[in-house]
Amino acid sequence: MNKILKKDAGKFCERLFAFRGFEKTELSIEPEALSVGHVASISTVQARGNSSTDTRRFSLVAANGFPLYEIIMSSNTNVDFWRRYVFSAILEFTLFGGRYATFDGVYLPAARTGLVLAHRALTTRGASGLLPQENTPKLSRPLASFVENFARSYSGQDQHNIADWVQDQIFEGEVVANPVTAELHYKANNGEVVPLHATSSMITELAPFIMMLKADRLFDRLVFEEPEAHLHLSAQRTMARAVARLVNSGVQVTVTTHSDTFLQQLNNLIQMHNHPNKENMMQENGYSPEDLINPEFAKAYEFTSSNHETLVASAPLTTNGFAVATLNDVLIDLSSETLRLQD
Repeated sequence: MNKILKKDAGKFCERLFAFRGFEKTELSIEPEALSVGHVASISTVQARGNSSTDTRRFSLVAANGFPLYEIIMSSNTNVDFWRRYVFSAILEFTLFGGRYATFDGVYLPAARTGLVLAHRALTTRGASGLLPQENTPKLSRPLASFVENFARSYSGQDQHNIADWVQDQIFEGEVVANPVTAELHYKANNGEVVPLHATSSMITELAPFIMMLKADRLFDRLVFEEPEAHLHLSAQRTMARAVARLVNSGVQVTVTTHSDTFLQQLNNLIQMHNHPNKENMMQENGYSPEDLINPEFAKAYEFTSSNHETLVASAPLTTNGFAVATLNDVLIDLSSETLRLQD
């Protein structure tokens, strides 16, 4: 994997960020998460009735001989598409291992409000760069994928029974889609309907999350940036519980956060999972078993800036949850300042 990254790191980043400026970029995964025995691309002829088809098979096999992945395409498939598909397959196996490609993965970016409100114009004008248009804004590949996926049908069922719960807890209403135009609206419990662009930032921020849960496609991986954005502290706590419920329904969830409240709520759910008085604690605080997080299934990483570099380190898991110094130190400093002012 690192050989591929070393050779094509610049091109990979250019496609990912829609920006030329990665000529001297170096990428590597350390330690390598996947030991690959061999990658094979073989041309074969398969008989189908009286006709035959020239095909190309790609297989990914672990060093121990275990078959990981295989796909067969027509030899007429665009070579560039073939290379990108193979690269993506190897990269996803490296990052996600055996969880790769069971269902779809979903990405909810921090910039989701603006993208949601403008998604129809962006998809029409080709913001991903696949349809060059004059004066069309360019988006990074993840943001472009979000816009494209958000434009899909919203006619499915709430596969995890979480959307209604979040709306009941936070919205006092629901986000609905026009079945003809796919325009989103907020429908209050009193029956009043308001277009999404006229609602509060809280609703527009959570609308993609709600519609993702209602979408007609299954997913088992979610990357959710800043789920606490534009939410009151009590709503942030509710979102932490929603994340826990997704995890307990089988979804691999990755979140980024700058909120000490959101993190502390996750820590409380982790701590309560093994609490000796768990049943009473759950009843007192109004929690259900699906709200709790098994610490064995949780990991946290802290990003710190040092010497013009960003360092990523695993946050230690204590009996009280994850200890994140970059948040805790600020809270301690703020509390000390407040106490000094009150003296």
